[in-house]
Amino acid sequence: MIDTGEWWMLRERYEEGVSISALAKETGYDRKTVRKYIHNDDKPVYKPREPEPSLLDPYKDYIKDRVAKHDLMATRILREIRKQGYRGGYTILQEYIHPLRIEHPQEAVYRYETKPGVQAQVDFDPMCSIMVDGQLKKLYCFSMILSFSRYRFTQFTVDACTEKFLGLLLEGFRYFNGYPEEILFDNIKQVVLKRTLRYEDIEWNAMFEDLFKFHGFKPRLCKPRRPETKGKVENQVKLVWNDFFKGLEYNGFPDLNGKVLGWCDEVNSRLHRTTHAIPRDRLKEEGLTSLTGKPPYQIVRILYRKISRDCFVSCDGNRYSVPWKNAGMHARLLIKEHDIKVEVAGHVVCEHMLRAGRGAEVRTKEHFDGLLARIRAQNIRTHMLRVMKLPGVPDVERRPLSIYDTLNFNGGGIDG
Repeated sequence: MIDTGEWWMLRERYEEGVSISALAKETGYDRKTVRKYIHNDDKPVYKPREPEPSLLDPYKDYIKDRVAKHDLMATRILREIRKQGYRGGYTILQEYIHPLRIEHPQEAVYRYETKPGVQAQVDFDPMCSIMVDGQLKKLYCFSMILSFSRYRFTQFTVDACTEKFLGLLLEGFRYFNGYPEEILFDNIKQVVLKRTLRYEDIEWNAMFEDLFKFHGFKPRLCKPRRPETKGKVENQVKLVWNDFFKGLEYNGFPDLNGKVLGWCDEVNSRLHRTTHAIPRDRLKEEGLTSLTGKPPYQIVRILYRKISRDCFVSCDGNRYSVPWKNAGMHARLLIKEHDIKVEVAGHVVCEHMLRAGRGAEVRTKEHFDGLLARIRAQNIRTHMLRVMKLPGVPDVERRPLSIYDTLNFNGGGIDG
């Protein structure tokens, strides 16, 4: 088969006197083919070839739908269609997806690289809104990445309090099995209350300051309104959204956070396109400060409450019993990860395991021992006082009221 240009060349050379045998020898075509085309006045026309079947064909409708709805990355789609039976390669998938995307130009930045064990970057921002127990709440994404190895850690929460933030930071340390010399943060209230030009004058969040002094790492702050200062973790957040979260189905937070940890394990085990190395392998070169041999840091949240007359204190929507002799007093609650201590006048009067959810009443039977006897004695004492004041009451043996006071009870019960 020859194209139009060759057809013209054969005809011109033949008209110049070149023989069919010479043309066949010159072009490499068979003499019958040369003779056919020099005596044919019509240009050669060929039907387009039928495209060869591709391993991607059964999945193209699914791919188009996922790109159109969620603009998913090729690596994410590859994992999904592999589960459906796809046995082809990544390159043909990438080439197929490329024209389906709408590209947007971005401002160029300069990439900085750090040495092993020097830096990690942290991001803690709302990613989207989700329904939790019938209420629309912000879903926060906590992401941390080691700058040298690109080893990643991510978790989700709807609680943005300082205690939760610090707890996620410590979970990241455990996932990395250590921490670097310094960590770069945004200017968020969980980290800093007042930023100043002089590092020594920065007013840190007191709980955060206690944690970084305990572990000995140096906190660094991102330049205001310059997210590219910590571009590595910003890219990670985009990757979490595009390669993991978009289009994901999950059943509650334990399932969501379990799945994202599995995703972290997977991306930490594949080749990084910038470093051209596997993060899990580079982690061995980080030389992080180990957590071994150091007692775990305890996050203590402090709340102040007044103990109710029915001998309970409230915490995070649940009620916890307190010994009845402390009813009406002011208490300080010391809340750790799994337990709560109630302190009155500098002394711990009781402890409870924290209850998940809201609306629960945690009651310890011993906290009410002797309360009914006290109430009965008080009722008897009150009744006797009323009887003694009634007119025309016959003389009865009179006893000093101090006898009743020996019971050492001064209050009464309430209904409810």
